[in-house]
Amino acid sequence: MRRQRAALPHRLWEWYEAADYRRFRHGGEDSFTIVDLAPLLGSANVVVVSPLRTKLVDRFQDEDIARIKQADLDVMIRFGFRIIKGDILGAARYGVWSIHHGDNRAYRGGPALFWEMYERNPQSGSVLQILTDQLDGGRVIYRSTSATNFASLHKNRRETYWKTAEFITRRLTDLKCEGGPFLERLDTYQEADTYARGIYRRPTNTQMVRFLVRTAAYRLEQKLVSLLEDQWIVAIRPRSDRPAPYTFMEPPSGRFFADPCLAEDNGRTFVFFEDYAHRRGRGVIACAEIHDAKAGKIATVLERDYHLSYPFVFRWRDAWWMVPETSERRTVELYRARRFPTDWVLETTLLHNVNACDATLLEWNGRWWMFATICVPGGPTTDELSLYYADTLFGPWHGHARNPVISDVRHARSAGAIFREGDTLVRPAQDCSRGYGHAITLNRIDCLTDLEYRETTIATISPTWAPRMRATHTLARTVRYEAIDGRVLRWRLTRG
Repeated sequence: MRRQRAALPHRLWEWYEAADYRRFRHGGEDSFTIVDLAPLLGSANVVVVSPLRTKLVDRFQDEDIARIKQADLDVMIRFGFRIIKGDILGAARYGVWSIHHGDNRAYRGGPALFWEMYERNPQSGSVLQILTDQLDGGRVIYRSTSATNFASLHKNRRETYWKTAEFITRRLTDLKCEGGPFLERLDTYQEADTYARGIYRRPTNTQMVRFLVRTAAYRLEQKLVSLLEDQWIVAIRPRSDRPAPYTFMEPPSGRFFADPCLAEDNGRTFVFFEDYAHRRGRGVIACAEIHDAKAGKIATVLERDYHLSYPFVFRWRDAWWMVPETSERRTVELYRARRFPTDWVLETTLLHNVNACDATLLEWNGRWWMFATICVPGGPTTDELSLYYADTLFGPWHGHARNPVISDVRHARSAGAIFREGDTLVRPAQDCSRGYGHAITLNRIDCLTDLEYRETTIATISPTWAPRMRATHTLARTVRYEAIDGRVLRWRLTRG
């Protein structure tokens, strides 16, 4: 009876969490499916423990801790229990590791990833930490940021949980290769704990009424928006000391133009871009010559029986090359121009069996580098940037020791070719924290080696450079021109 009375103030929360899961669990791979761990344990020694349980805390008994210490463990991983405190936290050489779904600088307690939705925070964080006696205040050894899905708690959790499943193996690999001092050198490990917001708990019925009304309004807004046509367009302008107005390449209804890439050849400038037709259900690579900042006749220059987008076009060894996105085929393909700019042939495949988005190449310091967003199974396509390197364009390509080198939805996915400002390399990236391709961040590359990668965000291009813009996600520059894309809403007519 006492337990039933305690649950009454949170009855709406319990109903919502269960109902939301039932409604949306079939929309993708379910990261909450119960799986038997026994086949993975094999002949591993098993220690059965009986922790001393108080209201919220589990403390291991001395005899259980003594038996665990005899195993001389490097790491213990928390897969169950409630709040763990006491001497067990020091029973392994590098502590007890635990995943926390929430940015512990802003949210401690629970429910996981709910309060981000409630407070309309566009970013939902997650961390891997070495536990201490302070709730959610352990030493952080991995941090990631995702976009918040305001439509559904299960949707907000699902992709983040798949992503965080990779954190432990990544840091175990680092620990094996570089030893314990690597963990202590991490910037997150040295963070000062300045948290002062208190511990979050289950929402009350009153809070849930407010949340459900806002969620219903958000879903209605998304439903109304879906009645309009979401269309990407490309804009071009000459580069000058005084910003000139853009000239727009506006596609007909049922199509969109996106991902511009500029190429200059013998005094002529061409813009390559994705031309997507809803009726066709896939993109092709199109091209137009630019005259006085206006695009001329549009021609399809590369088409396959799978989706193509994000044409990365560059000149090397007196030839023109293109790397379009072919993630649907799980490849990164390299094409060579037989007759520039209209005739392209597949030269080789740089990467196989990988879901790589928006691959961007750079020749720097005697090596080739490839920046690509890699999606873990079930995870988001916008959160994690991986880096590859090779001695020649044709490979073999090797994964970076720190992959993914960025795990942050605000500046992971590529947004155009890397360019130079004096001696500085600047990498355009997408900020997808407020929706796919919402804005462009410009990031200064501070360190680029086969062992380290660091960058600093130095500027942001918001979708305010033209009326009606809702997003902008690719930037291209040459000496003469600049191209950028943007997403607008229009009345839905017929789809071509």
